[in-house]
Order: sequence, then C-alpha cells, then structure tokens
Amino acid sequence: MLEDLQQKLTEQNIENDKELLAFIKKYSINLDAISFYLAYSRFSSNLQDEKSIQQQEGEQLEYASKNNILIVRFYKDEAKSGKKDTREDFQHSITDCLKSKIIKGILVWKTDRFARKAMDNLFYRAKLEAVGKKLISITQPIANDDSPEGKLMSTLLAGMDQYYSENLASNVQRALKSNAKESKFNGGIPPLRI
Repeated sequence: MLEDLQQKLTEQNIENDKELLAFIKKYSINLDAISFYLAYSRFSSNLQDEKSIQQQEGEQLEYASKNNILIVRFYKDEAKSGKKDTREDFQHSITDCLKSKIIKGILVWKTDRFARKAMDNLFYRAKLEAVGKKLISITQPIANDDSPEGKLMSTLLAGMDQYYSENLASNVQRALKSNAKESKFNGGIPPLRI
C-alpha cells in the first residue's frame, strides 16, 4: 500500500503544499499515520557516479517504507563537495522544507551527505528544528534527537564528519608530498617522455 502511494507521489512531481494537500485528499491519507519528508543525496567527486545517488535513494525509500513515511521529492547534488553550503539542491531542499506546513523534515543517508562542515550541519539543522522540522540520517539513528543526549550525538556526528574530511585531506597531501620527494608520479597528465 505505502509503496503504491510512494510510486504515485513520485510520478506526480508535486511542487507545493497545495498540490500535496490535493494528493492527500485524493488518496484519503491519514496524516496521523503517515508523514511526508524530502530526501537529499550527494556524492563528492567526478570519480563517483549516479549509482551512489541511486543507492542512497534506494535506502531512503526502504527506510521510508518501514517508518510510514512518503518522500515528496528527491534532491541530489552530483560531484559537489559537502564542505560548501552553496550546493543548489541542498539549498532547495532546505528552503522547500522550511516553507512547507506538511513536510516534516529531510532524510539523508548519512550526516556527511548533508554537510561536511560542523558549523553548516548545526546551522541548517537548527534552522529546521526552529520550525519543528527534523533531519534524519537513516543509517545513523538517534533514538531521541530532541533530548540533550540526542543533541550531543548530533553535534558529535557533525564534528566527526568534519574531522574525517580534514584528516583525509591532510593524509592525501602528506602522501603527495612524499611521492614528489621520491620522484614518484602523483597522477594527472603523464609527463612527456624525453
């Protein structure tokens, strides 16, 4: 039943609360039993491909089905760093969630898909929470994210996401410098043969 509704909802490409309310009325959806969310996915580099987005969306749909959620729209940023908040679909997902009276929040695969900078994660999470919306990481469940412990865990995850990104960059730079000192090739366009 829920999967059928999800398919119909996805096909309708609903753009606003008025259209969503018409969908709810048409299919006699009980808002006490089913919640509506947006879904956001991202991958970082050109070395990844659309499969990463498809996998994230597939898991978001699976989570939604198990938790009586219908996903109104899917937002995705391809080959975009999570270190910047200027990602187009990221900003659209935040804006659309904030202006809706029906949508309860945003589903992400992991918090690092949402933001790699702790300040961005916490800033946008606070904007959502200020109007009663949730950010749900489907692979990092926090039992009660409204509790002091839940907020602490969310803050720790945001910090860990930033640490991972900065530590990886540091390790890559160290390895590149080491390779250069040893006259090893670091990738890119091969040098000309002489």
